[in-house]
Amino acid sequence: MLMGFPEDMHQPKSFSLMAVCFYFLTYEAAVALLLIPLSSNSYEDKLLLIIVFLLPHILFSIFICVRSLRLKVLEAFSTNNDSVLGDGRFSQAGCQDKMVEESLAATKRKEESELKNVALEALEALKKERAKYKEDRVAWENEIAKYEEDRVAWENERASYEEECQRWQEERLAWEDERANLEEELREWEYERQGWEHEREDLETRREICEKESERRRKDLEAELDTVRKCAQLYRSVLHDYDSFNLPKN
Repeated sequence: MLMGFPEDMHQPKSFSLMAVCFYFLTYEAAVALLLIPLSSNSYEDKLLLIIVFLLPHILFSIFICVRSLRLKVLEAFSTNNDSVLGDGRFSQAGCQDKMVEESLAATKRKEESELKNVALEALEALKKERAKYKEDRVAWENEIAKYEEDRVAWENERASYEEECQRWQEERLAWEDERANLEEELREWEYERQGWEHEREDLETRREICEKESERRRKDLEAELDTVRKCAQLYRSVLHDYDSFNLPKN
């Protein structure tokens, strides 16, 4: 993420000013590149973005502070050696400063490489996370499509159930009408049955009356028949007496 610094940045003031300017330029560009492909708003993405955003800043700030402190210490030490030892020791102090500068440059390159590796690893992790989120999004879309199909099927089934329920309601109303008609017919039949019962009772009464009248007439006829039999018997006895006296016949 970070590039190499210019060669003339061995002085503390020049180093600090140019480093800060270069750092913010490169860092803003890197953050922009990292933020462009991100589209999710989950907590894990925000935490990862905060780590990626703050970690290089903290490391580079520590590096700038340590480098500035080392240069200030070396400058103070070189100034003290020049005042105590004189010009004869100035060249030796300059060589030591050069060695320290080379060591710091090597340390700087190593830290830049480490920061670059961290940034690349973070970017690779973000790419993997983005691919994973794409796969999850495709799976979610497929699941949503499946749920939508199920919802449409449920809606169709519910519509069929409603149609069947409406048909059952109509049939129930028809059965209610038919039951009312049957009850009306049953009441009519009950009225007719009551009329038949009254008529049957009347017929039973008339039959009893006819039986009594028949019995009375039978008794009368039997009495008349007895009378006729008695008359006939009397007539025969008279004829027998007549025959016995030999009376002349007229």
